[in-house]
Amino acid sequence: MRLRPVLAAFGGLAFAAAIPPVAAAPDQTQGVALMSATVTAGGTLVRGSGTVSSARDAVGTYTVTFERPINACAAVGNVSQTRGVEFPGPVPGSVSVAFVGPQNQAAVLVTDLDGQADDLAFQLLVFCEK
Repeated sequence: MRLRPVLAAFGGLAFAAAIPPVAAAPDQTQGVALMSATVTAGGTLVRGSGTVSSARDAVGTYTVTFERPINACAAVGNVSQTRGVEFPGPVPGSVSVAFVGPQNQAAVLVTDLDGQADDLAFQLLVFCEK
């Protein structure tokens, strides 16, 4: 492993430290595979990349299925539409994502500002190694 020198200064004293190089993905490239889903409050997949389907399971709970395993990936979601609010207003609510069940599915919980499960449209981004 080749180390890169880094110079840092603390209280007027300078010293050199070594940090390892940035790790590459298993295919020896750096970067990520990005998948996405835009889902309506009713669970319909509007559009996506690398997404097979989506479904509303119960109030505020959804399952999004992707083309590849995502259980070792990172995900972020946001509420993208609310009832009675016109854009560019704020979008109240939050999206929680868990990787449970089949390796290619994300379980999504959408809540309102009070933390109660609510049917709200959302967007989901999933970042995986290439």
